[in-house]
Amino acid sequence: PSDGPQGGLMPCGGMWWRVMLVAMAGAAAPSMALIASHPQLPSAAPAVASSLAFAPCCLDRKPKASALEDNRACPRPRLFWRRRKDSLVNMAGGGEALAPSDGPQGAPLVRLAAYLTNLFPLWVLAGGVLGVTRPAALAWLKGDLITASLALTMLFMGMTLDVKDFQRVMQSPRQVFLGFMCQFTIMPFLGWSMAKLFGLSPAFAVGLILVSACPGGTASNLVTLIAKADVALSVLMTTVSTMAAPIMTPLLTSILAGSLVPVDASGLLISTLQVVLAPVGLGLAINTFAPAVCKMVSGVTPLLCVVLVSLICGSVIAQTASSFIAAGLPLLGAVIGLHLGGFLLGYFVPRILGYPEPISRTVSIETGMQNSALGVVLATRNFADPLTALPCAISATCHSVLGSSFAAYWRLGGRKKEEPKDPSRG
Repeated sequence: PSDGPQGGLMPCGGMWWRVMLVAMAGAAAPSMALIASHPQLPSAAPAVASSLAFAPCCLDRKPKASALEDNRACPRPRLFWRRRKDSLVNMAGGGEALAPSDGPQGAPLVRLAAYLTNLFPLWVLAGGVLGVTRPAALAWLKGDLITASLALTMLFMGMTLDVKDFQRVMQSPRQVFLGFMCQFTIMPFLGWSMAKLFGLSPAFAVGLILVSACPGGTASNLVTLIAKADVALSVLMTTVSTMAAPIMTPLLTSILAGSLVPVDASGLLISTLQVVLAPVGLGLAINTFAPAVCKMVSGVTPLLCVVLVSLICGSVIAQTASSFIAAGLPLLGAVIGLHLGGFLLGYFVPRILGYPEPISRTVSIETGMQNSALGVVLATRNFADPLTALPCAISATCHSVLGSSFAAYWRLGGRKKEEPKDPSRG
């Protein structure tokens, strides 16, 4: 395996790869600039904390008469905020106007952390570029450190959850079920199909199938906000798919990749329980019994999550840099095809079924964006070939760039539709 992938992969030099990295950075820059300058985001650190850490907090749509009292009693920040003159509007709770003192205070460091977090695709892209160009810089992050980093990310997620969040699934069961089915049918099928179509080696094929069977990505809620989709539904879908991952991810990987290499389904199950369910459960317990602690760190945890995921994916690329470059276009094309197909099918399936535009966008984003860091950890812990983790690491960059690009397109398209026509132009 150390000699590079075999089996039909196109041997290419490093020139095309440098060109590809520059192209990806150029593609990501406009949409990232839009995200970073979004008027609802720079002053809303708790909002980004909630979105990047899967935070379905305080999503009840209460009557306006009791909304202000409920907001003041809530020990955690609301999901999303935007300023309207001298008041704050709760974006997740029905748009009720709140007193300025009830919203985020906008401390300089917290605002800076929120701004940096909004650039999450560029962070992941930077980690990948560093892994290719300076592998030694990330060689220290491996083994148990990678596992601990992901577990810490999942802990931050759990610290934003509440027991009532799971009860809210019953309020929109059809939409949540639709997202669940798209997540665990469309993506695994695309992962298997792309591995066959591009003739990937067994190690790369298993890695692609593994990441396609992972739950929704950590940044999907933020991308959903930018795309003017249903944020509350996105949060629920991400939570449900994450909690189902200990069963669905090992099962689907075993079924689809078992013919390529031996798959230890029980090992995958145990690993997923250790790095997903246990940290999330611990975080949920902390938020239940010590909510003040969660509120205190909510301004910086999303940035830590972004940095940790970027380091995890960059370290895997660094450890397999030579194979990464030698793999050529087939591996990159397969990963891009996986996520591009997920975004497109995740959008058109709900539209065909008659769901409105916001729900279709939400399902698209939840389907196309995967928890690639989880795939990296499962690959490194359960498969002997280190190349198995490489498609998972590439996946993080691809779905971040594609997701932010789709969000920017939908948002700009929505603005054009909302622009009033000039009567003088007929």
